[in-house]
Amino acid sequence: MANDNAATRLSKWRFITSSGLSFGASVIVSVGVTGGKLYISQNPKAAQSSAGVAILNYKGAGPGVGVGVLPVDFSVSTAKMWSEGDIRLGPLSTGADVELKDLTGICLLRVISGGGGNRSYSETQIYFQPKTTAAPEICKAIGTLFGRGWSLPSAGIADFTCYITIDRVIPDHLEWKDPKEPAALRLPNYQMTPPVLTMPADVLFRFNRADLKSSAAHALQQALQLITTQRVRSVIIEGHTDSIGSAHYNLQLSGSRADAVKSWFVRHGAPAADSFVTKGLGKSQPIAPNTNPDGSDNPEGRRQNRRVSIILVP
Repeated sequence: MANDNAATRLSKWRFITSSGLSFGASVIVSVGVTGGKLYISQNPKAAQSSAGVAILNYKGAGPGVGVGVLPVDFSVSTAKMWSEGDIRLGPLSTGADVELKDLTGICLLRVISGGGGNRSYSETQIYFQPKTTAAPEICKAIGTLFGRGWSLPSAGIADFTCYITIDRVIPDHLEWKDPKEPAALRLPNYQMTPPVLTMPADVLFRFNRADLKSSAAHALQQALQLITTQRVRSVIIEGHTDSIGSAHYNLQLSGSRADAVKSWFVRHGAPAADSFVTKGLGKSQPIAPNTNPDGSDNPEGRRQNRRVSIILVP
C-alpha cells in the first residue's frame, strides 16, 4: 500500500546539475521536443567531477504555452551551468527511499521558464513513473530542479512526456545495488558530453526533399547564434529519417539534408566552418516508435524521428 505521507519525505537522491536542450515551433502554443542529461547523487556535496554520480538520459516531446520574440524557441543548458534540486518520495513509493530504477522509465517534465540569453532561468518539476499523465503527482518520486541556461527571449510553461534511461553510473561511495557490468560502469573521471541541438526535419524540409524551406532560415539563424555564443571547436550535423523507404535511400536523403544545413551555415558565416562534419544516419537511430504495438502506422513517432541533430563540440 502506498505511503500517504511519502510526498513529504526527501529522498537521499538529489540533482547536482543537468544539461539539456528544447526546441519549440511557435509563439503562443508550441509543440516542442526536449532531451538531455540529469546528474544525481546521494552525496549533497557532490560535484560534477565527484565519484558517486548517476547520469540519466531523457528524451521527450510535448505541448506548451508561452510568448517570445520569434516563431521558434531554443533553450540549452550545459552541466557547467548552475542547476540543482531535491527529489521527494511520491505517493506510489512504498519503501524507505526510492531506488535508482524508480527514476527511470516514463516521466513528465513540467518546465516554467523565462528570460533570454545567458540570463535564462527555469524551474522543472519531474514526475517519475506517474500512474497517469493526467494526474502526474501520483508517481514514484517528484523532483524539483532549479537552473540557469541560454535561450531566446521568451517565457512560458511546457509539459514534456519523456523516457529516462541510465546513461552510466560512477559507483564509488554510491549505493548502486545491481550493477550488471561493474567494470564497464567504473569510469575514472566524469566525462563531459557536448550539447546536442535537435531540430525537427519538418521545420526545415518538405516531405521527402533535401532542399531547405525558405521558412527554415528562422530556425537556422537561431541555431547559428547558439553555435557562435557557445564558441564551439567543431560541429557535427547528423541527418535522421523515419522508417519509410529503403535503408539505402534514407541514408542518401539524411546525408543530403545534413549537407544542406551545413551549406546554409557556411554561407551565413558560421565560425570554424571548415571543421563542420556531416553524417547521414537514415533510419538507424529512431527516438520514437515508427509503428504502434499493433503494427499500425505511428505518424507522431515518425515525425519525431525525422530530424537533424547538431552536436556542438566545445
